Amino acid sequence: MNSFHYLILIFAYLGGLLLTGIWGFPNPHPSWQQWSMVILLITIIPIGLFILLNRRWRRCPPLKFWGVVSLVALLGVIYFQWRIPSPAATDISYLIQDNFKPQKVQLLGTLLSEPRLTNNDRKKFWLQAQKVNVNLRDDQFQTVTGKVYITPTYPRA
Repeated sequence: MNSFHYLILIFAYLGGLLLTGIWGFPNPHPSWQQWSMVILLITIIPIGLFILLNRRWRRCPPLKFWGVVSLVALLGVIYFQWRIPSPAATDISYLIQDNFKPQKVQLLGTLLSEPRLTNNDRKKFWLQAQKVNVNLRDDQFQTVTGKVYITPTYPRA
């Protein structure tokens, strides 16, 4: 293998990483249609490059090498998906939807940092969430996980 082969493999890995952008970022759980589209591109692009370069480049790598290029690109996609952090099913972030309206909630947890003053003379701190009650009418707390950055607002007199 010469230096061009290594360069092609590096570009294949980077191309695999970039192909995950088709799914939208961040997307820790792409659908099977998105996976099939990326796998289709990973197989079509190297074969197309082989056909294109085989006619113009005398030392074009064989088709078997382009199969390895496809595998390297697929490894890039799989590695990227493996490294994307995804919250647990009980994470508190799932309580906030796109149509979220500000509301009062009860949140129980452990204080992770000392309260500090912001520029607006309000306190801020991190809280390890453990239980939350969205409906203040009843005492039904849901068990949750995750950290919450809190800046309390106090009613003005």
